[in-house]
Amino acid sequence: MPEENTTAVGISLNHSSTLSAFLREARWASGLSEGQWHRVLQEVTARSFKTGSTLQAAGVPASHWIGIIEGTVKVGVFAASGRCTTLVCASKNSWLGEPCLLNGTPCPHEVLALRDCRIAMIPRTTFLWLLESNLKFSRFVIEQLNARLGQQAQLLMGHRMHGVEARVAWSLIEQLDPQLHPKSSTAIQISQEEIGRLSGSSRQNTNRILHEFERARLVRLTYATVVVHDLEGLRSFATSH
Repeated sequence: MPEENTTAVGISLNHSSTLSAFLREARWASGLSEGQWHRVLQEVTARSFKTGSTLQAAGVPASHWIGIIEGTVKVGVFAASGRCTTLVCASKNSWLGEPCLLNGTPCPHEVLALRDCRIAMIPRTTFLWLLESNLKFSRFVIEQLNARLGQQAQLLMGHRMHGVEARVAWSLIEQLDPQLHPKSSTAIQISQEEIGRLSGSSRQNTNRILHEFERARLVRLTYATVVVHDLEGLRSFATSH
């Protein structure tokens, strides 16, 4: 299991114009009243995390809604052997943690920094208050949960009905979902190892499949990054294999 994070650094909101701008660009923020916006600004905090550190530990209730200002994080579960299975990867402009915040129960997974990142953290009490008092915010959360349900259904279908090539393709496609990854670049910052963990493929198989995609001009590979050139072509491949 990863060690508890000791490298997170609190950042004062009053000295972080980047944080304020990040929040204003969030789709859910446009529907807030002046009073609701003021409370969010008063209660949000920003923290920096080093690669490999823990944003949310498994076995404890989630205390904050997580927004990614910069960097990449992953949601994963660890076996007793220490082996990690990656469930979700998320990067800039994504928000995480709605199911655990709603349940109020201990999280079954870890949220870890895949790269150095800056994170906006909105307290659970504020999240629940917005959910109860703002219809547009509630609609946003419903759309988030619906997108996550679709993502998990696709994951299950992939493992039961499709080959490993299709699963690798879907692991890339889901990183460009406009609801869960708004304003996503087609350059996905993710290692082949993490793609393998998302798709249930070995690193060797993942490397082979990605190079097949590259030869078909669906993607371009660079260091720790996959640039998707033809999303519809990748989607067509995933549904037919």
